[in-house]
Order: sequence, then structure tokens, then C-alpha cells
Amino acid sequence: MGFDIDTKIQELKEKLESIKKESEENRMEPKWWHLLREFYFKSKLKQLEAIRDKRFHVTISLHIDCETFGSKEFSVDEFDLTDENTVKCAIHDFRKYEDGKKDSLFT
Repeated sequence: MGFDIDTKIQELKEKLESIKKESEENRMEPKWWHLLREFYFKSKLKQLEAIRDKRFHVTISLHIDCETFGSKEFSVDEFDLTDENTVKCAIHDFRKYEDGKKDSLFT
């Protein structure tokens, strides 16, 4: 069974819409709960859109921690990954967490 990214994106968009409607209709639940759920699904949607559009921005930094002089972080390099192998790894990672959260509080 393959993973259809466009279908999953559409599912997440529909879920976001239903959360917004629930927030307007159900005043009994706390507003923070709706905002938390909305933030969760927006972050998942952002991940899938990045996978679909092959937008993987990578930043490599070096963190030096010295007891005497303190800590310092140096930016080493920034680049974009757009290859198919990165897409496959990202989909695998996304599905690994999706398959494990069937009984999530947010769904």
C-alpha cells in the first residue's frame, strides 16, 4: 500500500476546518485546547507540504561549551536538500509516527 501525500494533505486540511468549526460551535471546551489541536495539525500539514515540494532546508552549526569562557554557537553551513532519497526518508519518518499514534488525543 503506497502513501498518497496529496490525499493526506487534503485530510489534514479537512481536519483543520473541522477543528475551527468545533471551536466556534462548542464553547464548553477551553479555547487553548482548540488552539493546541490546531497547532498540531498545522505542523503536520507543514511537514507534508515540505515533503511534497521537496523543501528541506538544513543548517549545520557548531556548539562550543567552555566552563571558563561560556558557550558559543557558530554557523557552519546552510543548504537545501531536494533529492528523492531525502523525500523517501521524510515520508518514512512521518509514517512511523503516524502509524504509532492511532489513539492520539488530538484526533
